[in-house]
Amino acid sequence: MKDKPSPKTAGELPSLTPTMASRLLRLGLSESDQPVDLLLERVQAAEGARWFASAVTAVFGESAGRPGAELLSPATTLARLRLWKRQCTALAEQAADQDSWLQAMLGYFLAVAAALAHHQAMITDRPPGEAQATLAKLAAAVPLPWSNLLSQASRNARSLETQTPP
Repeated sequence: MKDKPSPKTAGELPSLTPTMASRLLRLGLSESDQPVDLLLERVQAAEGARWFASAVTAVFGESAGRPGAELLSPATTLARLRLWKRQCTALAEQAADQDSWLQAMLGYFLAVAAALAHHQAMITDRPPGEAQATLAKLAAAVPLPWSNLLSQASRNARSLETQTPP
């Protein structure tokens, strides 16, 4: 196996394979290990808007030529949004590569945002303040009309936070 370090003898540190060294460097250089930060990097990269549109289509499909149109509709039921959130969680757990994982995470955040924006409902176990901050970060990075959805969701999460007793 190429990713196993060589055996260690007394007083010797194990050698690192190139794959292990690369992983350690990414961990050390990363400012954050939060999924939203990895997603932000991808959305803000070159071709980020194109990736975003294809990711939304891959996860939610297309309606009337608009990727993810159901997410943008207040008529989409809370039950449907919860189902999508669970499906995205499962997709993330089964992702074969980072791009698939990022698509699933985007779907998760968009389902949570749609529930907050359209139904003022928190469908994640995350505290409202954490959801608010995450959704605000995403809102600043994604194209219209998604930035509007995420901004509204962030505002609604903030209002839920102020309603929650300490």
